[in-house]
Amino acid sequence: MAFNNGSAPNGAVTQEQRTAARVAGSMYLLLGALAAFAEFYVRSGILVYGDAAQTAHNIVASERLFRIGIATDLFGGACNAVLAVAFYTMLKQVNSPLALLAAFWRLGEAVILGHMTLNGMTVLNILRPASLSGFFSPGQVQALASLYVGAQGDEFSIGLVYYSLGSMLFCYLLLKSRYVPRILAWW
Repeated sequence: MAFNNGSAPNGAVTQEQRTAARVAGSMYLLLGALAAFAEFYVRSGILVYGDAAQTAHNIVASERLFRIGIATDLFGGACNAVLAVAFYTMLKQVNSPLALLAAFWRLGEAVILGHMTLNGMTVLNILRPASLSGFFSPGQVQALASLYVGAQGDEFSIGLVYYSLGSMLFCYLLLKSRYVPRILAWW
């Protein structure tokens, strides 16, 4: 992110803010790559919505890839926390209470998405051959796994609400600060 020197509130931009801006920009790029990998490479090749049996078969057949997707999501959650701190550090001079609220919303997203990954690990536990086979039929086990896969999607949607709230507030603060070109703050 490039700062417009001289237009920052309360004087010049600090080195701490410049470093935070670089970290935030790096995190955005990394998060975009992680999200694309997890969604378009991992989940799109494994999950078959509306077909619990095929999804269960795909998860068992591609367990390593499914685990890599879980690890990617966990790493993305950690990156979201770093991004929230970087934006707070960069924008606290503009409006500290609003920057803090935006950071909390983005951290809320990270927590919700962290729980989403727990559901992914639960799916793997459910689909272990010895875990529920004595209690449920294969169709029931597949349906239960599908329920947790669906819960992952629901949690992702809830996480997006917190992502949106935090991002809108950070963008507002960027717009107000004039640290970046207005078009970039709006985008």
